Amino acid sequence: MQVLAKLALIAALATAGDAAASYSCSSYFVSPVIVTYDPAFGANSTGSFTFTCSRTSTTDPALVKFSLDSNGGTHNNPPNTLPDRVGLGATSARMPYILSTDTGADWFEPSYSGGNTQARISGMLQFIGTSLTATASGSYGFRMSAGQVVPQVQAGTDYTDIVGSNLRLHSISGTSLLATPFNSSFTITVKVVENCVISSLPGAIQLAYTSFQPAISNATNSFDISCTKGTTYSLNLDAVSGTLMDLDYTLKLSAKSSKGTGVPQSFSISGSMVAGQSGTCAAANCMASEARTLLISY
Repeated sequence: MQVLAKLALIAALATAGDAAASYSCSSYFVSPVIVTYDPAFGANSTGSFTFTCSRTSTTDPALVKFSLDSNGGTHNNPPNTLPDRVGLGATSARMPYILSTDTGADWFEPSYSGGNTQARISGMLQFIGTSLTATASGSYGFRMSAGQVVPQVQAGTDYTDIVGSNLRLHSISGTSLLATPFNSSFTITVKVVENCVISSLPGAIQLAYTSFQPAISNATNSFDISCTKGTTYSLNLDAVSGTLMDLDYTLKLSAKSSKGTGVPQSFSISGSMVAGQSGTCAAANCMASEARTLLISY
């Protein structure tokens, strides 16, 4: 019975010690992220955080735990869901991005992530000697996947999000040391650059021809180009004429320029051979080909 009574007393004293410790935080800063987003490559960046907290007495524990969460930003719909999103205005497109902890895990608030404690940035805050204040700092990551070319995303425009974050302090045993979390917020700014891709490649243009035929031989093939909205671009071929088996041909694009809409735009390449050409063929049927290059400039 004496042993049991002593253990109970020690446990009660330890709990009382945690409760008596008094801590507060005076500053918590998270650096903003400002990135240039090219839909062809995506974007990656890093940010940093720093905070300062104090204890009321040198008898308060010198080593405590801290944790930081992020709240999903202002453009989530519904709120508090992953991934976070940057947007412009109330009705424009939302482009998803991911914040990550210093260990590479997705950084968000565990209350809407199934209670995953790895979702928070965590570490130790140490008070040196008799100091009543201590500061800690670290980093977080930002990544945004490639390929987000949608009609509402305008080239040359900044898309933003404001992310809230909570700082918490705990004793080594896990007791909360702040009456309420200390709050901060930071801004994510993504500038979308002009970008174009050939989203559907042109196929082969097949021209059938009989020596000295009286009519022109024609053939056409189509292709699609996707550009961020507002991107002005031009189309050209490396050559618009050539010769195969002593048969002259010409090529023509359906348009030489356009402006991106965020969705695929269709064009065509037409090929033709004028009538009356003899050509050169030593067999009943001959075939020849050469490659041409389609150039997109923006």
